[in-house]
Amino acid sequence: MKELKLSIGQKSFDEISNYISENYKESYSLSIYDILGEKTAEIECSKEEMLPAIMLVADMEHDFPEWIGINELTDSIVVGMNFTKGRLETGCSYKYENRKFIKK
Repeated sequence: MKELKLSIGQKSFDEISNYISENYKESYSLSIYDILGEKTAEIECSKEEMLPAIMLVADMEHDFPEWIGINELTDSIVVGMNFTKGRLETGCSYKYENRKFIKK
């Protein structure tokens, strides 16, 4: 997996936006990897919704993303962060719609 370590704080969102712009392919989905629980939440969203979805997870879980990468096996952009609050369930799929996650 091609991975980029992110800066701490708000600057990480600029880095994520640039990474998505430079590496996105039409077939990619979004995966959020919980570093603490070692599981992933799959998010169905468009390219334009990826950054807002990542920002919402960061807000819900009270943590900034630590890294971003591409998993070529699953055709997804993967963001790693610590799910410190456990508000988003891992090991399942969601659809990002109207700034909310809808469990599939």
